[in-house]
Amino acid sequence: MRCDGRTVVVKLGGSLITLKQKALTCRRRVVARLAEEIYEAWSSGVRLVLIHGGGSYGHYVAMHELKTKGALTTGSIPQIARTMRELNSIIVKELEKHGLPVVVFPPSSFCITDCTSYKVECNFTSVIKSFEAGHLPVLYGDITYPDGMCEPRIVSGDELALSLADIIRPDIVVFAMDVKGVLERKRSGKEWVISKVNLSRLEEIAKRLGKGSSGVYDVTGGIASKLELIERHLKRGLSSPVILTTGLLRGNLKRVLAGQGKYVGTLITRD
Repeated sequence: MRCDGRTVVVKLGGSLITLKQKALTCRRRVVARLAEEIYEAWSSGVRLVLIHGGGSYGHYVAMHELKTKGALTTGSIPQIARTMRELNSIIVKELEKHGLPVVVFPPSSFCITDCTSYKVECNFTSVIKSFEAGHLPVLYGDITYPDGMCEPRIVSGDELALSLADIIRPDIVVFAMDVKGVLERKRSGKEWVISKVNLSRLEEIAKRLGKGSSGVYDVTGGIASKLELIERHLKRGLSSPVILTTGLLRGNLKRVLAGQGKYVGTLITRD
């Protein structure tokens, strides 16, 4: 069955594609399998923009810079950017094994830190043109140059995914993680995946989770930060629904991308 016309922005989490407790360590077998599932979804007619996180690559180097220097500086940029390119090259190599028309867009080359607002501004024109041409744009969390005398800021893969979704307005935004979705936990310790969350409930869940990280190296926030970004995305109006899912179960990502069959994860919608 083909899925012609289905568009997806998908972000592979850093904890999914790397071992976050071990510096500069990629989960190569996981990456190879995910690339195969992405290819299978693509072959069924799904069109994608792919973003990935930094995991134990970019996050590790950024944390080292923060610990040794107390802040990120423009001097931090080459090393962080280089480390992210190393991780990206592993992922791209696996995608290209399947003949996917990958075009890489390093955000450090088209995003900038606005020193007035201390927000990252990105020019996605080339990314959109690549997507419209039928190619597979690949981006990743990256460090950005400041436009003045302030610290450079890291733009996360989550931010990139939702910013692009605001422009492309895909059928779905997918966050593939190393956890099954948003979990509900009883005091007894029993837990299960919440299958669907609407906007009115999302804020409550985000507050309950609090700030935090699922791993040792994480300078862009944990799942609570992700939910806050998703909440803002959904409040902007004409926004795409979001699925938080796991990429560790074989075939799960393919089913989510293709919109076919049952999957493990949490669907987040406005209503």
